[in-house]
Amino acid sequence: MTLRARREDVDHNRRKLTVTGKRNKRRTIALDPFEGYDMLRALPAYVGSPLLFWHSAGESYKNFASQFAAIIARTAKWAADNGADFQPFRFHDLRHWHAVHWLKSGRDIYELQHRLGHSSVKVTQGHLRAGYLTFEEQQAAMVGTKTGTSDR
Repeated sequence: MTLRARREDVDHNRRKLTVTGKRNKRRTIALDPFEGYDMLRALPAYVGSPLLFWHSAGESYKNFASQFAAIIARTAKWAADNGADFQPFRFHDLRHWHAVHWLKSGRDIYELQHRLGHSSVKVTQGHLRAGYLTFEEQQAAMVGTKTGTSDR
C-alpha cells in the first residue's frame, strides 16, 4: 500500500499521509507517532520520480513482499553463518509490531482501529489476545476500550 505512495500524498502541514489501500479505500494516517513524519521527510527524492519509496532509477517496487522475504532469507543465512542472533519475520509482521507498540505506548485502541482500517474494534482487540502484550498491557488497553478516551 504505502510503497505506491507519492511525495504529494504527504501533507507536511498536518504531518499526515494519505494512502489508497484494499478495495481502493483511501485512508489518512497521522505520521507523528513513533517519529513517522521525520522518517518520511528524511527519505531522499529521486529527480523525476514522484514516489516516496523507490529503487534503482526511481522505479516503484514490484512484488515487494516476496522481495522482502528474499532479503530476510539472506539476512538469516548471514546471521547463521556469523553467529548473530536474528529472528526472521514477514513484512506483514511490521503491521503487528506497530499495533502492539501503539497499545504499549498507552494510545487509544479506537484510534488504532482507524489507523489499521479494521471494520470493528473487536478485530483490533485480536492483537491483545495474540500473546503480543503482557496481562497488564492487555488490561490497560481494555480500559481504553471501555472508556473510548485517549489522553494523546
